Amino acid sequence: MIDGRLDEAEELIAEASALGDRIGEPDTGNVRMSQLVGLIRARGEPVRLRATAAEAIRWWIGVPSHAHAVAAGFFALAGEPDDLAAARRALDTVVALGTWRDDRSYLWSVFIGGMTTAAVRLGDRAVCGELLAELEPSPTPAGSTVRWSASWAAMRTGPACSLERWAAPTMPGAGWNRRWPCTSGSARRRGRLRPASS
Repeated sequence: MIDGRLDEAEELIAEASALGDRIGEPDTGNVRMSQLVGLIRARGEPVRLRATAAEAIRWWIGVPSHAHAVAAGFFALAGEPDDLAAARRALDTVVALGTWRDDRSYLWSVFIGGMTTAAVRLGDRAVCGELLAELEPSPTPAGSTVRWSASWAAMRTGPACSLERWAAPTMPGAGWNRRWPCTSGSARRRGRLRPASS
């Protein structure tokens, strides 16, 4: 996927999932879904974004904050008015649940990217500000590792760069672009994500 060989990546995901089912690996479904999140985001096809958003909500029923954050990001990327309405509902669900800050597992870097994508696309400055605060360096080594991975994941796919446009005006002097020089990097040049109003 990192090299852009998406067809090959999709085949390998399917092969790995089939192997996991064959040997009875209990985490096969979670691994497959996590891999699909990266693949579908990279493909950027609205039909598949919508389908995977719905599948995320069905699959991750035990971790609703994660499920709805992933869905919010995918609906936002799909981009039609109905999609943005669905993204708004999913993001509001994550915020209302109030548990998205609690998880510091590897899943955090996935759903924080979904939340960031949705917040930027919807122009939600309040949520952008909360996300910006969460991406600040942590005083503990473990927290720094997880937050770094989330920041890296978000920046690699564009929304963290766009986040600066929305969150920075609400936090004068925050120096976001000094800490994250990606704001002038390849993600912005590719124009992967723009607010709905632009």
